[in-house]
This record gives sequence, structure tokens and C-alpha cells, in this order.
Amino acid sequence: MSTFKMPKKLIQRWISSKEAFGGGIRITKDLAGLGFRDLEMLNHALLTKLAWRICTQSDHLVTQVLKAKYFKHEEFLHINAKRYNTSWIWRGIEVGLKNLQLNCCMEMNNGKKTRIWLDNWIYGMEFKPVPNDTSHFSYVFVNELMLPYTAAWNVPLLNQLFSTEVVNRIKCMIISPDEEDEVKWKPAKDGVFTVKSAYNKLVENRVNNQAALKTVPKKTWKSLWSMNLPH
Repeated sequence: MSTFKMPKKLIQRWISSKEAFGGGIRITKDLAGLGFRDLEMLNHALLTKLAWRICTQSDHLVTQVLKAKYFKHEEFLHINAKRYNTSWIWRGIEVGLKNLQLNCCMEMNNGKKTRIWLDNWIYGMEFKPVPNDTSHFSYVFVNELMLPYTAAWNVPLLNQLFSTEVVNRIKCMIISPDEEDEVKWKPAKDGVFTVKSAYNKLVENRVNNQAALKTVPKKTWKSLWSMNLPH
């Protein structure tokens, strides 16, 4: 379950065997279910954990083997093209990578690993910056936006590349020349990936797409389940 994507038919058989116990079993308590795990979402959360390890442990032997076969000339986090004729394990990794790309950001320190246009790195912004002109793609890493040999931003260059709002956000960000940039997992407060936070995020996204549950706020379900009622 943690190394390949489970076939939907197998998941459906498991769900069918559980549904005899009552409706809503695939959704956690605070989202109106009975606390049973959604097997498909758990599978995806475990695959996201595998993708997180590949992304953050570049020196690991498994990462090096996969890189040589599947992304020799790319950075794992920025893979955007589907591979064909691949193994079941890699197909599962692609599922985890998609979730990772949607829910991670870069903690910018010295800017040497953070890509200006490919990473989510600007404080207070949910999306990646968009260049005003295609020529701006010539600037690749965030450290290129800094004055050489200083811990200061090149403000004239920022004004050239970004809108006033974005420039003001970047100017508030502290540069730490002696610290490396880090990948952070947004659903966790400390930025460290956990299977639980990934699972909860995936289930929440699924529920948010179900119109029937959109009418009842999540806080309402939490309040109902926490009520001390007589049996």
C-alpha cells in the first residue's frame, strides 16, 4: 500500500465489505463519517510520504536509482510530464508527487535552491509568482534577486520583475546566507510531512468536492460529535 497505487477494483471490494456496517464509513468523524479510514486516501497519503522522502533525501540510494531511470536531468519536485512504460512503483510515486506539488512550499534562506518561477516561496502567497515578461525566465534561482555578497534584496530588480504587492512581500522576507533552503509541507504547522496530515488533507479535499456536505460546516460536525449525550 505504501509503494504502489492500489487498483480501484480492489479498493471498491474493500469498501463494499465495510458498507454493510452503515453509511459514511469512509469519512473521518469531524467530516460527518464514523471514523473509518478511506483506504484510497490512505494509500495516496502513503505514496505522498514516499514522494516526500525522495524529494528530501537526495543522497539516498533509492532516490539515486530512481533519478537515473526517471528524472536524470530534472529536479524531482518539478517533474511535470508523465512517464510511460514505467513500473507500478513509479506510477504510485507519481500519485504522491502530484499531492506533494500541490501542498508544499520552499522556506527560502539563502535562495540557492529555490526556483523563482517554479516554487511557491513568497510569504503570504498561495501561488507561484508569474513573470511580467517571458524574458524574465532568464532569472532562475531566488539568490539571483539578491545583491552579491550581502543579505539584502536587489530592489530595482524586484521592481522590474514583480508587481508592487509582490515586491513588498519579498522585501519583508529575511535572507539567511548561511542556511540552506528547505522544502516545507504546508498542511503541517511545523512544515514536516506526516502521513496523518496528508491523509486529513486528502479527505478534506474530497469532502469539499461533495455538494451534499458543503452545506454543513466542518465545525458543526465537530461540535455534534463532541456533545455528551445520554445513550
